[in-house]
Amino acid sequence: MKARTLLAISAACMLSAVMTITAAPARGQDPKPMPPQAKKLAATDMDFVNRAAHAGVMEVELAQMAIKTSKTPALVSAANKIKPDHEAAHKQLMALAAKKAHTPTALTAAEKTQGHGKLASLKGADFDKEWVAMMIKGHNEAIDLFTSASSSADPDIAAFATKTLLTLKEHLKTVQALSVAQ
Repeated sequence: MKARTLLAISAACMLSAVMTITAAPARGQDPKPMPPQAKKLAATDMDFVNRAAHAGVMEVELAQMAIKTSKTPALVSAANKIKPDHEAAHKQLMALAAKKAHTPTALTAAEKTQGHGKLASLKGADFDKEWVAMMIKGHNEAIDLFTSASSSADPDIAAFATKTLLTLKEHLKTVQALSVAQ
């Protein structure tokens, strides 16, 4: 009986030692490293995600206004291209934010109104001219924002920004051409 008990205790001690050795992290390492996709975003990346989300929502709303209001075929065509591109980018951005455990701040009602309040009261050529000016300004600001984010230390943020930058530059060329045509 003593031999069995001693054998059981020895086996338990050996198993405990093996488990401790294999489970112990190497010196200086985090005992439970988080997978890269679960790490929190840096403050600059959170700011980028928030600002990019706001800009994307505004671009979609402005494109919808142009589709409903403008009578200029080229402008409506540009808006019909811009709207789905920004919706797709926004969807990708929201997936990326979720992957990084970040929920972007929502636009306030005042921010939404500020973005298109003046535009809502315009018609015809006045609407078209103001819409094009807003789109040029918005896309220039977005290009600056995404250019900065393309050098983020977070590879997912940098990749998203770099990829989206190409579309933003294409949109800018399109609306600049509309400006020249007016």
